[in-house]
Amino acid sequence: MYAWIYGYFYATYWLFLFVNYGDKMVETPTEDGGPWSVVIYGKEQCPYCDMAKKLAQQRGYNYTYKQLGLDYDLQEMLQQAPNARTFPQIIVNGKSIGGYTEFSEL
Repeated sequence: MYAWIYGYFYATYWLFLFVNYGDKMVETPTEDGGPWSVVIYGKEQCPYCDMAKKLAQQRGYNYTYKQLGLDYDLQEMLQQAPNARTFPQIIVNGKSIGGYTEFSEL
């Protein structure tokens, strides 16, 4: 009995968000409306790095994966994302957005 009530309120909540904030939820970050360009700074044996790569593939983003020690050093990453404290660090169209959690919320 409670499942349908939960489902109703859940659907109503998402409908409210879409109606009120829909233009911001589906907004593309490029000026010309083109595809997103994503750079993922990751490291070996990082499950969140792997999840970020998989998410970029699923969403069809043009992404580049850079691995610590092979493709970049720590100084290069800190220039791109100065407040970085965790891996992965993700850059979308030249703007640092944070890690996997922030990336998945786009």
